[in-house]
Amino acid sequence: MILRCDQVSFAFPGGRPVVRELSTVFFPGEIAALLGPNGAGKSTLLRLFAGLLPPSGGSVTLDGIDVARIPAERRARSLAMVPQRDEPAFAYTVRDCVRLARYAHGSQGLEHAVDAALERTRLTSLAETTLDRLSIGQRQRVLLARALAQLDSTPDGQGVLLADEPASALDPAFASLARDVLREQAARGRVVVVVLHDLAAALAHADRVLLLDDSGRAVAFGESDAVMTPANLQQAFGTPFVVRREPDGHVLVAVAHALHTPTVPRS
Repeated sequence: MILRCDQVSFAFPGGRPVVRELSTVFFPGEIAALLGPNGAGKSTLLRLFAGLLPPSGGSVTLDGIDVARIPAERRARSLAMVPQRDEPAFAYTVRDCVRLARYAHGSQGLEHAVDAALERTRLTSLAETTLDRLSIGQRQRVLLARALAQLDSTPDGQGVLLADEPASALDPAFASLARDVLREQAARGRVVVVVLHDLAAALAHADRVLLLDDSGRAVAFGESDAVMTPANLQQAFGTPFVVRREPDGHVLVAVAHALHTPTVPRS
């Protein structure tokens, strides 16, 4: 399953374009990170990829079929999206919220998929808790669990997982869990596209990076090491960067002047 966009542009009615003439291909088995400054169109791109917005120009296709033309129920069986936030309109329990993701699959395998998703995201103990009683980070894990349940019946080598800052409200342990979940989905042969603001995490964990500038144009797309150079990052964000891999495998991606900010002695 291949997700492709060809010369895709998008503008909200009466507004300036937020995505401009973007062409790229996302392959199964890889994690692709979308990076760029605020307003670069990253979240909008995810919605275009999911078929939730129609492009103003160009096309988004899944295995050669226009995503927006795939019937919603069929699309829901193979494409899941993890939004950054999702305020609950009703006091659903965690289990009920995750169960709703299985609507397109019917009742077959329902409880097994829900139980497996709750266990993988360490939410089993909160299954009967209502969403309004959860922290923001716990809700974010519910959204991840919902996507796992949605894709549970999708055969290996099929499926797309789109995630918008899935670890932004998570503590370090659960952020690591979220990264592991994304890697597991890629290892099953799925297309995984994730919006990130943590540049070091993108360099350390993404196979490919699509780097956007503040006009919604692509600065570069390719293997993470090749894309995340100081020159490319400066072009995208408008400030100098330092990029370094440490001997122990850790990576450093930082605004250059932030590394040289003098410390103020305590009085």
